[in-house]
Amino acid sequence: MEKKEQHEVGFLNPEKIACLPDQQAFAWIEHALQEPQNIQSQVLLDILQQSAQTTIGKRYQFEKIGTVTDFQKTVPISEYSDYHQMITEITDQGSRDLLFSGAVSQFIATSGTTGTPKLFPESQLGSVVKALVSKNRAIKMMMMAKEVMEPDARVLAIANSSDYGVTKSGIRIGSASGQAASDLPPELLKKMVLPMELLLAKDLSNEVSDYLVMFYMLKEENLVGVVASNIAHFELLLDQSTDRFSELSEAIAEGNFSSKQAIPIELRVALEKQLLPDPDRAQMIRQAFEGGEKYPILKIWPKFSVVACWLSSSTGRVARSFKCRMPEQIKFLEWGYGASEGKFNIPDQVGDPAGPFADFGYFFEFLPPGQTKTKLLHELEEKKAYELIITTYSGLYRYNLKDLVWVKEIKGKMPRLEFLSKSAEKVTVNDHNIFVFELDQVLEAVSESCRMGIHFYEVMINSSHLQFFIESQDEGFETKKYELALEDQLRHKNSVYDNLRKNNILQPVVVSRMVNGYRNAKIRRAVMPGKNVNQTKLKTIIEKMPDGADIFS
Repeated sequence: MEKKEQHEVGFLNPEKIACLPDQQAFAWIEHALQEPQNIQSQVLLDILQQSAQTTIGKRYQFEKIGTVTDFQKTVPISEYSDYHQMITEITDQGSRDLLFSGAVSQFIATSGTTGTPKLFPESQLGSVVKALVSKNRAIKMMMMAKEVMEPDARVLAIANSSDYGVTKSGIRIGSASGQAASDLPPELLKKMVLPMELLLAKDLSNEVSDYLVMFYMLKEENLVGVVASNIAHFELLLDQSTDRFSELSEAIAEGNFSSKQAIPIELRVALEKQLLPDPDRAQMIRQAFEGGEKYPILKIWPKFSVVACWLSSSTGRVARSFKCRMPEQIKFLEWGYGASEGKFNIPDQVGDPAGPFADFGYFFEFLPPGQTKTKLLHELEEKKAYELIITTYSGLYRYNLKDLVWVKEIKGKMPRLEFLSKSAEKVTVNDHNIFVFELDQVLEAVSESCRMGIHFYEVMINSSHLQFFIESQDEGFETKKYELALEDQLRHKNSVYDNLRKNNILQPVVVSRMVNGYRNAKIRRAVMPGKNVNQTKLKTIIEKMPDGADIFS
């Protein structure tokens, strides 16, 4: 009985778990992942207790809520606009005790690739939860890729800036990926290729930042892996390295940076004083690229074996395409589903984007598409999609992320879930919806059956049919064959599309093949000032035809 009470009390406060030795904390979390129903109820009641005396807690009388059912009856599902007024009060005046108890430790900004970035206040307990998830993910990654922990192994981490300035009231603004990098275990942080001076540098242009990352990654012979939420950034760095290997190898040989790069003088001095000339390494790089191989990964880095990135949704398509160009022995690991609002799952299998949800740090609800009643974590069904609703220690209550997640399987009592797409990513015809994730699943099946891989695709409603714009992975792509197979599979696998076709609302799909390099060129054009490739997401559903010059004739 005493042991059971210790488990229950321990899970009521994330700070208690964080204070445990790493091995013991890991064991606690593994235990929590086996009991989602029990743990979720405890987490919800603890969140409400922590926030009972706040403005929002008094509004909904949190102190009177004693069950999950009471909570769902009392608190409505919310969205960002419901918090905007209080968030503005915090950013402008530094107000306390509005959404959670105490002061805001920092704000986390969305990537803001379109429109104005949203700011989410972070509580001290919310930061602790994210750190616990990040550390647990890193431990899982090290278990799946033990070579990362070899004494001389080094890792390249490509993250967004961790510092976006401060609000009017002086509260720091950071990014989710920058926060994740800082939460890595010390033994992994020591293995980072990029020097701390570069990681902390502010206001670097994309050109300078990419140049410095390329310099350090090429300079390091013992690079075993790369961590990047969007692997497209690493792929573009490899492309640039191919075009600029002569310039970069010369800088490595001489032990200083190109004078053509507008590196801030203080940063240049701080970095260059740590460098030594390395003509042997420079010669190795020249020989690797001069061989004519597109991505001579193992010639540049003989021990390279791990890529950790997002493997789901649109970035997952990029990762699958990139994987086809890599040596077979390289392992691809999911970096983890999360957002500015939180870090939600803990991937635990090589090559698999799914993982158990972090039930010890958030209260989760799941809304079946087209329905109004949510399900709880232990009520989910395999092979189904749900819209994710979260309640957090950082002041979000029944907050609809507008994210669709997929239940890949249920192990024991815990579902293994992955991110699919934003719920707004859908094609709507006569009030009937076809979601992007459904198109993804069909395209993947068609590519496998036809043995014609896809590098990238977009889709639009063009007159009375769906038109797909596809950049293929190889020269042997047969557009008409793929088009016929896509039409057949859409009708077979998607009842909404089949009904639209039966009623002659839609005509057969049309496929246009795009020129090689279409996606990468589009990414470069889409990068906004102050952002980088890692923060750039391309839309799958488009509203106007691409330039005719981009369509393969």
